[in-house]
Amino acid sequence: MMINNVELLAPAGKWEALETVIEAGADAVYLGGKKHNMRLLRTGFNFSNEELKEAVNLAHSRGVKIYVTVNNLQGDEELDEIAPYLQYLAEIEVDAFIVQDLGLLYLINELGLEVPVHSSVMMNVHNIDMARYLHDHGVRRFIVSRELSFDQVRHMTRETGFEYEYFIHGDMCFSQSGQCLLSGMVFGNSSNRGRCLKPCRWPYSLARYKNGYFEEGVEVKADGPYFLAVKDMCVFRHIPQLIRSGIVSFKIEGRMKPASQLKRIVSAYRTAIDRYLDDPVGYTVDEDIYRDLYDHRVRDFSTCFALKNPGSDGIGYTGEREPKFFSEAREEKKLNPDMDLDMDLKLDIDNPTDYSSGAKEVVALPLLSIKVNGLEEAEAALKSGVDRIYIGGETPSWKPPCGQEVINKVLDKAEKAGVEVVVTTPRITFSDEMEEYIELLKGLDLEQTGGVMAGNLGMIRALNEYFDTRVMADFGVNAFNTRALSILKESGVVQVTNQLESSLKQILKMASGTDMDLELIGHGHLPFMVSDHCLLSELLEGKTPEDQCSAPCRGERYGLVNDKKRVYPVMTDQYCRTHLYLSKELALLPFLDRILLSGIKSFRIEAGLYNAAKVEAVVDIYKRAFIAIKNGRWSQEKTSLYNELKGLSDTGYTLAAYEKGVLGTGT
Repeated sequence: MMINNVELLAPAGKWEALETVIEAGADAVYLGGKKHNMRLLRTGFNFSNEELKEAVNLAHSRGVKIYVTVNNLQGDEELDEIAPYLQYLAEIEVDAFIVQDLGLLYLINELGLEVPVHSSVMMNVHNIDMARYLHDHGVRRFIVSRELSFDQVRHMTRETGFEYEYFIHGDMCFSQSGQCLLSGMVFGNSSNRGRCLKPCRWPYSLARYKNGYFEEGVEVKADGPYFLAVKDMCVFRHIPQLIRSGIVSFKIEGRMKPASQLKRIVSAYRTAIDRYLDDPVGYTVDEDIYRDLYDHRVRDFSTCFALKNPGSDGIGYTGEREPKFFSEAREEKKLNPDMDLDMDLKLDIDNPTDYSSGAKEVVALPLLSIKVNGLEEAEAALKSGVDRIYIGGETPSWKPPCGQEVINKVLDKAEKAGVEVVVTTPRITFSDEMEEYIELLKGLDLEQTGGVMAGNLGMIRALNEYFDTRVMADFGVNAFNTRALSILKESGVVQVTNQLESSLKQILKMASGTDMDLELIGHGHLPFMVSDHCLLSELLEGKTPEDQCSAPCRGERYGLVNDKKRVYPVMTDQYCRTHLYLSKELALLPFLDRILLSGIKSFRIEAGLYNAAKVEAVVDIYKRAFIAIKNGRWSQEKTSLYNELKGLSDTGYTLAAYEKGVLGTGT
C-alpha cells in the first residue's frame, strides 16, 4: 500500500519550538493551551489563548496545520467551563481537537462545533470496532494504541478506510494508554490528566509467592532493576514499512523537548520520508542522519511494537539513560475505618443507617456483585448469597480461561440459585481477539444471562451489532463524568462501572446526577496497569509472547517489589498480557451504610485474584453487612464485621484514589 499524502506531525511546547519544527519541515504541529491537556505538570510548555491564535496564523501562512490537545479526562465542573475555550479554538480556526474524554466528545457534538476531532492515544484505539464506535460519534482520525504493529494498522486501514496516526519517535509507556492508574491512585496525579509521576521508572525486584507470602530474591535475566522502563521509540530505520502501512500521520512525541532537539528529529524524518516518496526502489537509510539521531538520543532506541513485541529489547533495565526520576516509591495510604470520608451525600431520609424507620421505602439497596475467574469461585459466591456474578474476561494464566464450557456451567448453577450472571470481556481486545469473543458469545444462550459487560468501546459496538442483549461498560472505558455516561447511554449501555481514579465523592455525585445505573467497585485487588509486555517471560527467560517460553506464569505466582518493600501482584492473562495490582486491597466496608443509600445500583467485589475460600468468606461478610444495614443494626455490627474482614488480608486495606481522587493537584 502506497500513500503519497503522508503527514509529519511535530510537537511544540514553546514558541521557539513551534517556529523551529515548521522550519524543519513539519506538515502539522500539535500543542496545548494552559488548561485541559496532558502537560499540566509543566504549564510553561503550553500556549496562552493569544499565543494559540498567533500560532494558527503563523502555521497557516506556511501551509502547516495546528492541532490543539484537549486530551485529558475532565471532571463535570471542568466540562461545564470548557465550552467557551472550545468555541474560541473554533473561531481562530484550529485544524483539529485531540480528545481523550468521552464526555468532552459528547460536549463537542452538543455544541455543534465543526472542528475535526482526533481521538488521543489515551483513548487507546486498538481494534476496528473501537475506531468505528468513535467514528459514529464524530471522530475523524485515530491516534492508535502504541502496542499495535504496522501490520495491524494496515489491516485496520483496509477494513475501514479511516485515517490513522502513529507515534514514530520519543518517550513511550509500559502500560496500555489510558490504563495506567498507579500515579493517580498513590499520588493523586493521574497519567490520564497529564500529571503522571512515572512509577514505571522506579526500580523493582521480583518476588515469588511461597508458603503464603511473597519471597524476594528471584533471579532475573535483566541487567538492572528498572523492569518497566521502556526505551524511546525510533522507527527511522523503517520508513518504507511505515509509509506502506497506510498510516497517514507520523507523530513525534515531545511537547517538552527543546527546540534544538526537535529540529534534529523533525529534519531527519522529513528528509527520510521525502527521499523514500521520491524514489522508493532507490531508497536506503541515511546512516549519517541515523548516527546523529542516535548520538543525541535521550534513552536508548527501540522500535517498540511497530514490527513485533520487543520483549526485553524494549526495556532500559539499567536506568543509566533516564533523564529524570519524577518520584520515589510510596506505600498506598492505609485505610482508617474511623475516618470522616467526604462523600457529600444528600440523602432523602433522616436516619440512613436505620431501615426500620422506613428507609426501605425510599432507597433500594444495590446488588451485591462479584467478579470471579473460575467455576469454583463462582460456586463459592453462590453459596454465600451474592446477587450477581461476573464471569469471563481476563483470566489468570494459572487457571483455565473462562470459555463456553466454564461459563455454561456457571449459568446452570446460577439459574438454579436465582442469581444473575453477566459475561465479561477484557479491557484490551485486538481485532483478532474481538473475533474470538464474538464467537464465544454466539455460542452462549445470552437470554440466560443478565447481559455482557464490555471492557472497551469496540466491544460495546460489536455487542450492539451482533446481539440483542443488555450491554454494560466496565471501568476500563474511563467514564469520568456524567456526559460520558450520556454518550454511553445513547450507545445502548445500561450500566457503567466507576473509573478507578475517581474519588468516592465524585462517583456518588455522578450516581445522583444520572438515570444510568452506576456500579461501584467496593472491595478487592485493584489493577493499576495492563501491558502487552509479558513481564515474567522477559524477566525469567528473556523471551516474548511470540517465543516458546516455558510459561513460568502458570506454575507459580509472582509480585513486583518496590523500594518500600510493597509487593504489587503480577497476573499474566490468557493472552500473555501483564496485569499489575495495588499491594493493598480496597475495602469500603467501614463506609457501607452511606454508600448503599447513595443511588449506586451495584456494589462490586473485585475477586479476580481470590481463591474459592476467600470469595466465600468476603461475600459472606458483605452479605451480613447488607443485612445489618437493612435491619438497622449497622452501628452494632460494623466493628465486628470489619475485624473479620481484616483477618482475611495479609496486606491490609486502602481506599486508593477514592479518598481524594485526581481532580486536584496531587501530593
